[in-house]
Amino acid sequence: MKRETVPAILIAAALCASCSPGASLPAQQTEELSLAGQWNEQVLLVVTQEKPGPPIAARFMALVHTAMYDAWTAYDDKAVPVYGSKAVPLDNDEAAKRIAISYAASEAIISVYPQRQAQVYSFMSLHGLTPGSNSNPSQIGRAAARRVIEAFRQDGSNQDQNYADPTGYRPVNTVDKMIDPNHWQPYPFVMPDGSTVVRDFIAPHWGRVKPFAIQDVPAERPPAPAFYPSQKYTTQAEEIISLTANLTEKQKVIAEYWADGPSSVLPPGHWALFGQQISRRDRHTVDEDVKLFFLIGNAMHDAAICCWDAKRYYDYIRPMSAIRYLKKGQMIPGWLGPGKGFGMVKGEEWIPYQPANFITPPFAEYTSGHSTFSAAGAEILKRFTGSDSFGGKVVVPAGGLRVEPGVAPAQEVTLSWPTFSAAADEAGMSRRLGGIHFEDGDLYGRKGGRRIGSLVWDKAQSLFSGQRP
Repeated sequence: MKRETVPAILIAAALCASCSPGASLPAQQTEELSLAGQWNEQVLLVVTQEKPGPPIAARFMALVHTAMYDAWTAYDDKAVPVYGSKAVPLDNDEAAKRIAISYAASEAIISVYPQRQAQVYSFMSLHGLTPGSNSNPSQIGRAAARRVIEAFRQDGSNQDQNYADPTGYRPVNTVDKMIDPNHWQPYPFVMPDGSTVVRDFIAPHWGRVKPFAIQDVPAERPPAPAFYPSQKYTTQAEEIISLTANLTEKQKVIAEYWADGPSSVLPPGHWALFGQQISRRDRHTVDEDVKLFFLIGNAMHDAAICCWDAKRYYDYIRPMSAIRYLKKGQMIPGWLGPGKGFGMVKGEEWIPYQPANFITPPFAEYTSGHSTFSAAGAEILKRFTGSDSFGGKVVVPAGGLRVEPGVAPAQEVTLSWPTFSAAADEAGMSRRLGGIHFEDGDLYGRKGGRRIGSLVWDKAQSLFSGQRP
């Protein structure tokens, strides 16, 4: 079968902050990915195109890779599917297996984003697959996908209503009025054309979505954050002011590299990209990649559910709102804006090191999604490879940051991660450097993510061995 060089989302683009949106790897490097890995590229390409919120992207990843896994089990001696009974194929060979997982993936992607049908079919045709085929492996793939699709449609995400919140959430604070300094406040984003947009809290109902491995989502909630007027509330705000008062060039790169804002693969997709890098490094087979991306997808999905449950339950304030509230009428150290460096600013005008069109995320602070996703992803990759060793790195050229294009960093900066754990820890820390999260939001996110990764791993191992947990 032929293989496609997929634009925008290959690991080279993910590990190069200065790459253009159309960047891609040479065909020779793309050849190293298994067909399952290439389907993961397609999933992430759709994420960059459709721009869903992080929890919605994580669910999409889990849906597609669960469909692929369930189809794949028909061709494995032991593994059982998540949904329905194990299919018995007419031909149990490599070609049939590849066909089955492809039809499962295509059916799953199109079920969520039907507008991407032509794109998906084009990818299939490059692999010699006819979308309307009624061969036995194509039927196995479609049947597996349809069982998964139906289960996910009843998972509480409200997919059929474009993930609209059915719970009636309303923010306590308004854009221009702080009513309670313990709660999240929406902020206007300044778009490139100068207009402003106020975004609603993304998916406040997500804690009610059915997870893969978590038995009791509310039981996974961390202890409450520091509430005003406690000393810790003030101290954590002071820590962010101090931490961000004069960022080094490397700290700026860390803050932006891990941000994964709109038009990117988002934080859940970042760990699927790392999975692709490991797939190439370790020369994975289709079988290995079906299992790896099934694990990553469901770890990201459960991480999103648990994290968003805490975000909605505590509805906690972001650093920008807390600092502006506490320091109103005072001069404090901070970032002056793109190309202006650091200096003294009015407390009520303090801003984090973020682009104006995504100045602070449109959902509550506690806990950190980046920390939760990253710790869960690191746990999966560590267990899958049998080692914490990673060896990933990114080189950002001078002037390559989008927050301050042509200005920062002042010189080339290299980020490197000897282990998956080091990468996850840096991802968590990046949100404090970027003025987006407090320390507790970061550290409790890391702790929860590790536990989620472990639970997803354990359930998946039971399925792989032929047991339904």
